[in-house]
Amino acid sequence: MIEPPGTGHCNTPEDEFWYHVSPQEGLPLAPGTSERTSLDPVEDFLLDLDEDSDAYLAESVRDHLLDTPESLNGLRLLAGMSDKRLYLDLSYRLSRVPASSPNISLCGCAPNALTRHSTTFFINLLKKSPSRHKVADEISVYLVEAGLARLTVALSALTPDQRKPLVIAFAARQEAQQNEAKRRGHGAEATLARLLQNLNVRIEPVDKANNPMGAQDPHFDANTWELYDQRQEGTYSADLAIIGPGNELTACIQSLIHSSDPGQFGVNKSDETVLIRDILDSTGKGEIWGLLDGVGYSENKSGTINKLIDAFHSFAQINSLYKIALDCHRLGLVTVHGILFDDKYPAACKEPMIGRYVPSDIPVLDTLPVSPPNQFITAGWATVII
Repeated sequence: MIEPPGTGHCNTPEDEFWYHVSPQEGLPLAPGTSERTSLDPVEDFLLDLDEDSDAYLAESVRDHLLDTPESLNGLRLLAGMSDKRLYLDLSYRLSRVPASSPNISLCGCAPNALTRHSTTFFINLLKKSPSRHKVADEISVYLVEAGLARLTVALSALTPDQRKPLVIAFAARQEAQQNEAKRRGHGAEATLARLLQNLNVRIEPVDKANNPMGAQDPHFDANTWELYDQRQEGTYSADLAIIGPGNELTACIQSLIHSSDPGQFGVNKSDETVLIRDILDSTGKGEIWGLLDGVGYSENKSGTINKLIDAFHSFAQINSLYKIALDCHRLGLVTVHGILFDDKYPAACKEPMIGRYVPSDIPVLDTLPVSPPNQFITAGWATVII
């Protein structure tokens, strides 16, 4: 566990967020493996290169794609692009190039529709399409224009033994980092779900702790405060829903973990959360909580995290998950008999956290009691007793 810093304070919720924020490696990692694109077809391609002009390279890429369509994934890594960047660009580009008939595009869809196709779709075009040679022409020119030439020319001058570690470092590591960032967000959700289960609080989906990558997100209507197992018109998605003892929806939790730039998605999500909070304030039907974390928010504090902190009824981070237990106590879902903060917390941060979040009926302890039947649950930088 990353320990609390020895300096700093938590005088405001914004101060608190940045004091407790986790770097990417401090966020839990959901189960799974990093999918590794095979780079063997790329090595075959590099072995065959003997010129460095863009025209020759584009022709070589085209021939290689026709011979080995699966090499598209390895080639896009050498061009320095993600899977999503590749398939979105190709979906756009091929929808605007006519096939054998001027009324049919290379991808078979109209430009005014711009259907999003997967990378597998384009690999299949290279294998089976009647216009596969024209598809290969378009993709090869695109890859060269996107920067494939810069690296392949340099790599082709090396021996296979010399370039193998370079190709792995440049391409495979990039793929693994993208996979890991996604699993970190889901890992945080699983950690929260396990905490709620340990508190004996009912949640939906019930399998979030064990299947964070595959559990179906619930949806809620902010006006009626009804919960649905799939999207309905006018509903919003939640990552977790807390169900009260009378089978009523009590709180919805949105997980927004950004270890890199949250971008426009983060801005849109913060605006949506403000709207949901306004609705709930007018109806008084329930609460919306946030699981917020990640240094990526530093890219745009005012447009994302500052608005989210104000919009959620409550927010917690991996290092302050004990706040969720305190909120459940506040709502009568569990009885917390005491809380022990990590002894590394400086008073300048611990005291504001106690004053802001610990109800008056929960004692703040100096040591854990030794008598059963109390259960001790570590949640971030504190232990709660139930």
